[in-house]
Amino acid sequence: MKFQLFGAFGAIVVLSACGGSSSSENVDARVSLDTLKDRVVVARNTFSFENNDGFDEVTPSAFSQLPAAGSFNYTGVAVVVTGVDTSDDFSRTEFAAIGSSTMNVNFGSQRITGGADNFFELNNPDTAFQDDTLASLQAVTGERIEGALTYQFDQTAQGQNNYSGSITGTLSPRNGQQVAVNQLTEGYFTGAGGEGFIAVQPEEITVGPVVPGTPFEAVGLLMTRD
Repeated sequence: MKFQLFGAFGAIVVLSACGGSSSSENVDARVSLDTLKDRVVVARNTFSFENNDGFDEVTPSAFSQLPAAGSFNYTGVAVVVTGVDTSDDFSRTEFAAIGSSTMNVNFGSQRITGGADNFFELNNPDTAFQDDTLASLQAVTGERIEGALTYQFDQTAQGQNNYSGSITGTLSPRNGQQVAVNQLTEGYFTGAGGEGFIAVQPEEITVGPVVPGTPFEAVGLLMTRD
């Protein structure tokens, strides 16, 4: 399965089938689809990359470069994708959504908390994230849908720039079939002084060939310090 935007960890998750959706009271008319596209560009310009190859080659900051204490706010996007694998190397995306994400990082306690809302379901999900030049993303159109995610990450080991936690929540696509997220996730800080943060699912280990038609789901965060 290919999902280039968050390819650093493989970006494969399992989404549960519980019900519920967010209230439309969370909608912020100031957050448009163009706003979210701009945030991806900001992340692209903030992150550090190996050979400048894009979001699948994000380079972590050294832990010594991160703030030793203090609380900082980050803003960015959350992306949720579902579809089916068609072979070992390719997949067909059937649903893709991008939303507004905010988080607070306490570098003293090494805890990250946050959430995402104001999601837009993209009209061309199979091409929205095909290249890391962002050209495909800039061309997408979409419609606002209900839904929200929450998350919390903690440092996996003292002195390391690696954080694990869970992203949970529910989105309500236009087809009426809810997408419920409840998945362990890993992330790390990148860029000068840890000004960026990327999080996706740990890479899934698959034994044997992929069976065509196998469902997949993916979620990830791209964040930059306010």
